[in-house]
Amino acid sequence: MTDDTLKLYVPAGNWLVETLTDYCMANGIGNAEVGGIGSIGSVWTLVNPNGTPVVIESNDEASYEMTSLVGNVTLRQGRALFDRSQLNTGRYPQFDTAVKTYNCYAHVHVAFADSSMIVHGSLCRPGIEKGAIPANCMFSEMVSVPPFGSFCNWDPRFWFPPPNQGHNVGC
Repeated sequence: MTDDTLKLYVPAGNWLVETLTDYCMANGIGNAEVGGIGSIGSVWTLVNPNGTPVVIESNDEASYEMTSLVGNVTLRQGRALFDRSQLNTGRYPQFDTAVKTYNCYAHVHVAFADSSMIVHGSLCRPGIEKGAIPANCMFSEMVSVPPFGSFCNWDPRFWFPPPNQGHNVGC
C-alpha cells in the first residue's frame, strides 16, 4: 500500500469523469480519493430529484471556475461506458454488465462558479415545495431506519447557532 498523491491534468474538451476512469483503468487504480479545482467548460451534472435521474447541462459561459471537486474511485462489477447520446436520459455513465470483472468507477461531486461568482452544483433553491425537493438538497425530516428507530436526517444538534435561537428545526 502506498500513500501516493497523483496529479492529473484534464485537457480542454476532455470529459472529466471519463478521463479519470480511463486513467485509473490504465494505471490499475481501484481505490482512491479524488479532489480538484480548476477551470471547466460545459458542465453536465447528474441529479436525482425524487428518484428520477436527470442530467442538467450548464454551458451558458465559455468557462466556469470549479470551486470544489470531491469524490472517490472504487471497483464496480461491469465496465463504465460513456455514451454521450445517453446524457439526456439520466443514464450516464452506462454499465456493460456483460463484463463480469470489477473495474474502476469514479463518483465525483462538483461545485462551480460562473463569471458573476454564483455557485452552481445542485438544484437547491429557496421556495421549493417539500415534495419537489431534489434528493441532493438538505432538509430536515424524520427518517425511519429499522431496527434502529427514527432520527432527524439533518440533526439540529450539529447546527450553529443552535436551533433554540429561533431556528425552525423541522423534526
